[in-house]
Amino acid sequence: MAGMRDDLYQKMLAELTEQAQLADRLGYDSISFTEHHFHIEGFELSTNPVLLDLYIAMQTERIRVGQLGIVLPAQNPIRVAEDIAMLDHMSGGRAIAGFARGYQRRWVDVMAQQMHGIHGAIPQQHDEIDAANRQAFEEHFNIVRRCWTEEMLDTDSSYWQIPTEGTPWTLEATRLYGKGVDEDGMLRQIGVVPKPLQKPHPEIFQPFASSEGTVRWCAREGITAVIGHAPRQPAQARRGLRGRGEGRRTRARTRRGHRAAARRLCRRHGRGGVRAVAARGRLRAQRLVHALRLRRRAQPSGQRRADVASGDDGPRHAARRHGRQRDEAARDDGLARSGALALCLAVQRPDPAREADAIAGAVRDEGAAARQRRRLTARPPLPEGERRRGESPPAPSPRGRGRG
Repeated sequence: MAGMRDDLYQKMLAELTEQAQLADRLGYDSISFTEHHFHIEGFELSTNPVLLDLYIAMQTERIRVGQLGIVLPAQNPIRVAEDIAMLDHMSGGRAIAGFARGYQRRWVDVMAQQMHGIHGAIPQQHDEIDAANRQAFEEHFNIVRRCWTEEMLDTDSSYWQIPTEGTPWTLEATRLYGKGVDEDGMLRQIGVVPKPLQKPHPEIFQPFASSEGTVRWCAREGITAVIGHAPRQPAQARRGLRGRGEGRRTRARTRRGHRAAARRLCRRHGRGGVRAVAARGRLRAQRLVHALRLRRRAQPSGQRRADVASGDDGPRHAARRHGRQRDEAARDDGLARSGALALCLAVQRPDPAREADAIAGAVRDEGAAARQRRRLTARPPLPEGERRRGESPPAPSPRGRGRG
């Protein structure tokens, strides 16, 4: 099974790193990873998106890192708040947060056992399971945000009692330098540290909003809803939200939906203008892919020969040696494509100057690599008068024949 192969997972990490570094140079805004478990088939091996975020942040300079998203009903909300706050500090304030409800019952039902009655919520299936999942999600979200924004915290809700009743805490240091303990030495409040570097907290996203109820909740909480497809016409949804007093903030957020964006482009540019916009988008994507390929080819051929001689002949070299295309090799090994499935680039208009510099640098690297290959493959000159096997003798000069 592809998901259990160490070599494919290593290949995925290498490709994710390469994609993230190129996106960083091109000026993309953010890169985020999903959370899924038990994918033995090899589709989405992203069991800990915060850890992947830190891995990418340590190898990039500007791009923000986040999750799309952490499945809150299956997680401890205090641990989630701590992990993202640590990521924010370790990445220099580049963390974003993304929280999802979870729909894959194979793993949500297993991982959420501590939350009694919580199962994966199937999209467009509004029943008791969906209601319980939504309740746990909203409760966990409120706890996460309070951990970030409040100095001390206590709550008594459906799923959590913080702190638990009757917890003794007699540490003298807490009495002298902290708080949260009463005169009888009983714990009354807790403080979650560290707080995020960004104040009041990192930007929050909710992927992938597929119901009007989720969009309304995002509007009330000031969260960016990532909309895959609208369940009804965007204009109708916006009118309904405005009628409930939720519309002004939501209108700007829901416009990020695909249908709303397409309708807005049609009104502004007409059908011909929309085609031009789409062509520019395709050109930018082609440039991105071209730059990726050039960066891969830029490794000096001498280094590639050394890799082959040492036995480090990976699947990429094998595919090139046998004349197969890289996409075919990726389809054969299955997991190589999981990098594209786990990767989500929030494309917020890359900087054209930085994009041009990155592509020009890739072209320069390719030119240098080509010159290096020619130097390594050039045959040394033979002594005067000798010729290689199979070569014809040089033709006499016409000028020499005339003189004779």
